[in-house]
Amino acid sequence: MKKKVVGNSQYQKLANALLILQLLRKGPNTRASIARELGLQPSTVTYNINRLLEAGLVRQANTQELFQHGKEAPISLGRRAIALELNRDFGRVIGLELLADFGWASILDPSGSVLYSQQVDYPDRDGRTAQERFEHLVKTVVNQMVEKCGDSKVLGVGIALPGIVESNGQAIRDCWTHALKGTDLSEFFKRTFSFPVILENDANCCVQRYLFEGAAERQDNF
Repeated sequence: MKKKVVGNSQYQKLANALLILQLLRKGPNTRASIARELGLQPSTVTYNINRLLEAGLVRQANTQELFQHGKEAPISLGRRAIALELNRDFGRVIGLELLADFGWASILDPSGSVLYSQQVDYPDRDGRTAQERFEHLVKTVVNQMVEKCGDSKVLGVGIALPGIVESNGQAIRDCWTHALKGTDLSEFFKRTFSFPVILENDANCCVQRYLFEGAAERQDNF
């Protein structure tokens, strides 16, 4: 029996869950309001919310906080509406921007808020190959950021760098700033880190950030 590709597929369920998470980034909300704002069936919202609660990405919020975000607390003769919010303590994401002469390392919460950021200085060549130097840099900086995360779980690492990155996010086709060409880092990531690590072109990351923020702040270019 073939798996459905459209309709009530895993892809659609994931897409709905992401829409809900994106909406909850703006502040606490109720199931009924989420269904209304996203145009989803209440049963669809309930299904996804239950899964997100079980996973820990969403948690119950103080209903009073709805007023602080311009929401109206619903009046009902039945069960009182429960406010839900994104669990910003679910874990941390580490982001690296590795430019030509220096870089930046940041720690973010699940909402995308930057909690910490520092400049990254590159080590001397020391006779290492370009790949060895790059791997050493990534390992050193990521481990430093993991320590700063304390007891918070690290959900993953995103690395932005100039050049052409393969669609699997694990290999670099060409990156002149780090002298890398045809470099597959999948085995290095697998043996070095216990969480996923993804590579992406820096300009694409900038575009994704702009779209992630909902294009609220207008820029002339990326």
